[in-house]
Amino acid sequence: GVTIIMNGDINFTDNKPSGCNNIYGSKKFSGIFDGNNYRIYNYSFKVGSTYIGFIASLENGTICNLTIEGTSVECGNGCGAIAGETSGNVTKIDNCIVKINVGNASDNFYGGLVGYVGSGTTTIRNCINFGNVSAKERAGGLIGQIGNSATAVIENCANYGKITAANIPSYSGGLVGYLGGTVIIENSF
Repeated sequence: GVTIIMNGDINFTDNKPSGCNNIYGSKKFSGIFDGNNYRIYNYSFKVGSTYIGFIASLENGTICNLTIEGTSVECGNGCGAIAGETSGNVTKIDNCIVKINVGNASDNFYGGLVGYVGSGTTTIRNCINFGNVSAKERAGGLIGQIGNSATAVIENCANYGKITAANIPSYSGGLVGYLGGTVIIENSF
């Protein structure tokens, strides 16, 4: 896969997420996106497509050393500030900070970082979410939903955002909204 390394902050004013190659959710990113400790700011979007985030679909790829700041992100089912969905056995999100609200009271699978972990193993390390997360149901501070055939490993992470869901039962939580598969959590709150 391709390796992308940021060399400065990026102002995302008035831009919608590309979902990789401007195709919402249909192309999977399998490379490395290294924010190089820079930030993407003024990040905000509202689209009707499903599985949308800075990277719409991350499969066997890595996003690291990145801060995303903005006002709000909203899409159909499966929305996260970093990735709409993840899959593959070596998918990683490391050393990322989210300072943006993720929410929509009429759709599901909303996470501060990832909307939906669909299959394989996704590892999230050294990440912090400061944004509020809201959904119809399955809202989580880091991950909205972990699918039945998926595993998430969460290490040294924190959520400081408020989590809300419109439905009862809501299947929502501080780190993970809904657990269908397996989660391993270490030193996280």
